[in-house]
Amino acid sequence: MIERYYKEIRVEFERQKVHIYARKPLYDFLEQKSKKDALVLSEYILREYKKLYGRELKISRDSMAVEILIHVYVDKVLKRIEAKEHAREQEGIHRKLAQICEGLQVHTGIIDCGEKEVDSNRIIFDGLVPFKGMIFKLLE
Repeated sequence: MIERYYKEIRVEFERQKVHIYARKPLYDFLEQKSKKDALVLSEYILREYKKLYGRELKISRDSMAVEILIHVYVDKVLKRIEAKEHAREQEGIHRKLAQICEGLQVHTGIIDCGEKEVDSNRIIFDGLVPFKGMIFKLLE
C-alpha cells in the first residue's frame, strides 16, 4: 500500500483500489468552495494512481466523486431526501439513494473505492453518476 496526501487528505493506493480517509481535512476541503471539489480530488487520485501503477484505475472521475460525497455527507443526504420524499411522495431515485445512504452510515470513516472486480459497490456508484447533478444540488 502506498500512502499519499492531497491538501492533507490521506489517500492509500493499492492495485485496483484506493482508500480515502474521511477525516477533518477531507471535510474542510469539501466545505471550502463547492462539493464539486470532490471531482478535483477524484482527478488527483486517478492521475496519481496512473503514475504509481502505470495504468488507469478503472473508476470514472464522476463515480468516485459521487462515492466520496455520499460517504462524507450521508446524514445530510438522507435528511434532504426524506424531506423531498415527504414533499413529493415520489418513488424511484430518491428512495434508492436513501437505501444506499442508510447502508453506508456505518462505513464512513474510510472510503474504499475499487474497480468493479474487487468492489461490489462500484455498480451502485456507477449507477448514480447520471444523478450527480441532483446529488451536488442536494448538498449545496
